[in-house]
Order: sequence, then C-alpha cells, then structure tokens
Amino acid sequence: MRKFKLVSEATEALADLWYRTRDGLGVRAPHKTDLPLRELARFMPNIALVRFDVDGRAKYELFGTQLVEWAGIDLTGQYLDETFSPEANAQRNAGLSEFSEAAGPEALRARWSVGQATTTSGRVVRVEDLALPYFDGRGSEMRHMNFASILGTLDFGEGMSGFVEADEMIWFDAALARPDWLYLTSSVVEASTTRENATAP
Repeated sequence: MRKFKLVSEATEALADLWYRTRDGLGVRAPHKTDLPLRELARFMPNIALVRFDVDGRAKYELFGTQLVEWAGIDLTGQYLDETFSPEANAQRNAGLSEFSEAAGPEALRARWSVGQATTTSGRVVRVEDLALPYFDGRGSEMRHMNFASILGTLDFGEGMSGFVEADEMIWFDAALARPDWLYLTSSVVEASTTRENATAP
C-alpha cells in the first residue's frame, strides 16, 4: 500500500480542529456553525469554501484573502474546472471517480494532495492541499473547505502563475477514523491508539 506523508504543521492543525469537532459532537462531519470561529480564524485566509451543483460540479463560494494574494485574482464564484489545467482536471476527475466507485455513495469524500506551482518569477514551489467536508444549509448539503499551504516562502511581491497536477493525491472517507498518515508524527498515532485501547471495554 502506498504511504502518503503529511508535510505542513498548519495542515495537521486544521485536521486536528476538524476531527476534534467531529468526534466531540459524534457526527459524520461538522456543520459550518459547529467549528469554533476563534480557532478557525487563523486558517481562513488560506481556505477556499467550495459548494457543489446538483450535477456535482464544484464552485468556489469563497476564496481566502491569502489565496487571492497568491493567485492575483479572486476566484469566488468561478467553477474549479475553469481554473484548473486540463491535466489537473483529468487527475481530479479520475481520482474522484475511482474513490466513488470504491467507497460508495454514502462516503464523505475528502482529499489531500502535494503538488507544484510556478511562481510569477518562474520559480517552482510545492503546495500542500487538504479538502475536508462540512455541512451548510440543509443537513444533507455537503460542501468542502480547501486549505492550501505553500511549503516554503515567496519573495516580496511574488505570486503564483499557475498550478500543475499533484505529485501525490489521495481521496479518503472523512466519515471514518482519521487516517494514520494525516498526522505529522507516528508518536501522535501511537498515543491515540493507546488511549483508544485503554478506554475499550
């Protein structure tokens, strides 16, 4: 089985918040109002909120201020497939189709990826992305919060001129237990397992 590896502490921290909220409420995924705003606030500049049309087409409902600064444009209201390269669209669609077929219609799809982006000065930087589901409006209306983190730094005034397909990508069911790879260190996983075993009947 392929081993995926989380890279960014910020990505792990958002996953911590999402899973802690979900597990504390005993739900499959939190509602938008369940997530504590004070803790969520520091992630919001790097988050794009995504909603889905009836046919499943994804649209940016909100594009975070840091993402706007990097991209040089506010993509709020635009469809994701209009902003991705043909290669990135093909990769996303193939992964989503494979996941849906394997996990079934009741799964809550989530996605993690690491890829490369070209900056406006021609440099290449790595970007980590985590998309987690949440509910908004009607109880059955699932949306995504997509959190992006640059693994490195941009020079002053430097933005990103485009994305390429991810080097690594995995779709997973967010309704299940948090995957071991969605931690930065194995010690956290071991501690979590120990607590679960200690409380088991």
